[in-house]
Amino acid sequence: MHQLRNLILFIGLLAILLPSTVFAQAMPIFNDPLKIREVEQYSERLDLTTPQKEALLLAHDAYIDSYARVRNGEIQKFEDLVTTFIEQFGFMQFQIPERDEIHQLIDKGKKAMKSIDRVDKTFFDSITGMFTEKQQRELIRIRNERSLAAYRILVLEMLSDMNNSARPNMTELVRFALDEESEETKTALEVYEQRMIRCAEESLEVIIKVIDQAFDMVDEMGLREMEREEMFMIFMDEAQMENLEARGNTLIDPLQKQAFEMSELNWKTWKSIDSQIAEEKKRPLAMAYFRKGFRKSTRGYTNIDNRFTKAIEMKQLNEGQKQELLSIQKDYETRSLSLATKYSKLLVQAWEHRTIEQQSGGLSNFDDSIAQAEESRQKIVESTKSRIDGILGSALVSLLDGEKQNEEKVEKSLIKVTNSDGAVHFHEESESSQTVSRSQVNLAGDVYIPAPMANTFANNIAMKLGLGEEGEDIISALFSDYREKYNAYYDALTEECEVFDKDTSIGIGARLKKKQELTDKAREAVAALDVALFDDLAVVTGFDRDDSMVQMLEQFRMRKRISGTGNRYGWGGTSGKVLDLVDVFVIDDASLVLSEKGEAILQSMILEYHQQADVLFKQFVQAEYDMNHLSDAMMLTNEMSKSQGNSMDIQQKWRDSFIAMQEAKQKIVRSNQGIVDKLLGEIPQDDYWTIRMHFVKVAYPEIFKDKGDVTTLLAAANAIPSLNAFQQGELSRMQEQYRDQYWNLCESMISINEAAALQENDGKMITKGAIKQQIDEEKLRFKRSELNDRMRMRLRMILNEDQIKHVPGLRPTVTASAEKN
Repeated sequence: MHQLRNLILFIGLLAILLPSTVFAQAMPIFNDPLKIREVEQYSERLDLTTPQKEALLLAHDAYIDSYARVRNGEIQKFEDLVTTFIEQFGFMQFQIPERDEIHQLIDKGKKAMKSIDRVDKTFFDSITGMFTEKQQRELIRIRNERSLAAYRILVLEMLSDMNNSARPNMTELVRFALDEESEETKTALEVYEQRMIRCAEESLEVIIKVIDQAFDMVDEMGLREMEREEMFMIFMDEAQMENLEARGNTLIDPLQKQAFEMSELNWKTWKSIDSQIAEEKKRPLAMAYFRKGFRKSTRGYTNIDNRFTKAIEMKQLNEGQKQELLSIQKDYETRSLSLATKYSKLLVQAWEHRTIEQQSGGLSNFDDSIAQAEESRQKIVESTKSRIDGILGSALVSLLDGEKQNEEKVEKSLIKVTNSDGAVHFHEESESSQTVSRSQVNLAGDVYIPAPMANTFANNIAMKLGLGEEGEDIISALFSDYREKYNAYYDALTEECEVFDKDTSIGIGARLKKKQELTDKAREAVAALDVALFDDLAVVTGFDRDDSMVQMLEQFRMRKRISGTGNRYGWGGTSGKVLDLVDVFVIDDASLVLSEKGEAILQSMILEYHQQADVLFKQFVQAEYDMNHLSDAMMLTNEMSKSQGNSMDIQQKWRDSFIAMQEAKQKIVRSNQGIVDKLLGEIPQDDYWTIRMHFVKVAYPEIFKDKGDVTTLLAAANAIPSLNAFQQGELSRMQEQYRDQYWNLCESMISINEAAALQENDGKMITKGAIKQQIDEEKLRFKRSELNDRMRMRLRMILNEDQIKHVPGLRPTVTASAEKN
């Protein structure tokens, strides 16, 4: 059933070719331009001299310009057409596109691929003349790998999903397992790469033919004219399902044949290379191949391999134990390789042709043989582990496993951490210091309660009101009373939720209703506690209850509280974070150092801001509440098998609520941006960058998350004592150039996000503008990544091997493990 439903959805969604994330320069069905990292890898494979590397970089600069023309031409035309389709069909809407529309997409996609191939060819032709005959032979393989990459993105990936044994890339696996390729191995891989290119080209044409056959099926069954309710009723009719399954099996047959052809090519190439290489390399290559194409045939072997390695390296072993381990290791490696080979070959045969039912887990003629192979694999894993542990003895096993736990175990615990945002944050803290922040508590039965105000927020109240040390003591006393009342309510609610969660007599609908009632009750209770705290604050401090600063802090806490429960279904909204500027500029831990005038302007503007923010946040929270409520209704409809008509009606309401939530969120983002723009226009010039940088780093944190940033590498390189005059000049120039180019790219990303806040969605869940914004931002990220890698390559070209050791994070070659993506 699942595969058949996917078949129909595949037909209906052929136009929707853009996945949820885009990569680099284009939609993820085209080759990115040749990257600097790849160019540097080529230079290492070709063993180029420094002058040759300089010439290669110049050729690459010209290549990037040529690719940009294709990017703004054929690729852009394809993207525009796809985004039009996405906007036309919308999210969670089902509509079968016209045949001509899909052919138009295919034609534009093929033109884009040919244009990229033409630019690649021009680049490789331009550099061929500088190489020796030996280098030119290797360059041919590089060109073939680049050609294959264009097909691996979409064509080979699609077929590999149908038959995983088509997935392995033997060239990469050989490079991983062997230190050096012999002449025989090099020849075998050259043949493999050429044949795989032909197979990929044929597969693309087969996929296009299958798409046409799918449309023939649509027309024969009259699916295009059907209402959605009528179409989904097909799944309820057994005869219709059998007919559809038969048609589906016919449809996927040519795709399976192509996938099997690639599978066979991989197997034969592995067998050929296996016969050529040294005995000690056979198992590493085979296991790498089997893990990639037949994962279940090698399950558990990696753990046993690692256990042998660590056990043999233990200093506490005596010589007898070590020799015994080496003996059983050899036996294990022989037996595991033999079984993995037989098991994998069995899977090759089983996957040659499978019906839709068999792909969904239905019975096949190979099931018994596969079950026997699986049982044998499990026995080898378990018996070998037992033999290792028997040789070590309990004391050494405990030591071995203890070391493993220290390396692998990440102890997590939910702890309360106070922050300055007006709430306690619950963190899942691990030894790696990675934390997940929460401003709410999820109780049994999926009931939510807002987190209480935190100690640091109480300190903020005292500081902002200028109460001094004595005032801080008063606030602390009030806060202690507040927390006692909160904890008492929390404990009572926890017990009530546990009883509710364990009550199996409650139906789905009643459970959803009760869950919401308990969540609403918790919100009201915490709200009452918050109000009481501020009432008491006014009484004991003598502050006017309507004092502007008191009101700002109280309203800020209210916004934090009501927005704390968030969107429990995880549905996203528009670009940009829903920020509270009081949080950003007043409560934030990072204090801003401003002039006296700048501080006064900031405080005045934030006092005005918080009043309009209340309305916008309440609208956003209500929209989020409505969407969650409709999500519950959708789930209830599916669980209770309500009529398709009711389901479609609820889905439409859900789409409307999602759009309303998007619009409410966008209003907040726009309001914030407007306030910040106004603030930047009024504050003294000396405070401008302090305010702006603080805001953009909080508003768009993803822009500033860049592990590839080479600022520290350049600084370390400039500090090397042994630099000569030429090196000093080059590094100084690079540092200045990098700083300017890097920030310009960040500024462009910020501008894209700021512009996105001003875009109208026209009542649509997905718009062309939003997709374009995502693509444009990824293009800039790609450029930034290329800038980082170019600087790394330049550093390796300028510094000698000894000097590179003085630059932490920089390795002598691009293929060093520390620099792999």
